[in-house]
Amino acid sequence: MNEYAPKAELQDEDDVFLKKIESSMLTEMTLKGIQISEGANLLAVMCHEDVDATRMTSNHLVEVIEILGIETVRKALLDELQVVMYSNGSYVSYHHFV
Repeated sequence: MNEYAPKAELQDEDDVFLKKIESSMLTEMTLKGIQISEGANLLAVMCHEDVDATRMTSNHLVEVIEILGIETVRKALLDELQVVMYSNGSYVSYHHFV
């Protein structure tokens, strides 16, 4: 690159370089995963050997209640409500949620 080249020209070179990397990654990279059924296939994800099931979350509440029960879905719903409330800068005391 020429140190005296205009910034727009350098930006174009960067864009071309990044698009080449993107194209290479998309054509040469193989992804593997878990087959998704209706929902998120929570049970298969939790049973995967590389997943720490104690730290994972899901916002698919129907699947959570079917697999983990009412208390877990209550906690997941509470977590989702708090994320929505806090994301716009609002503050609601935890005591109002329980």
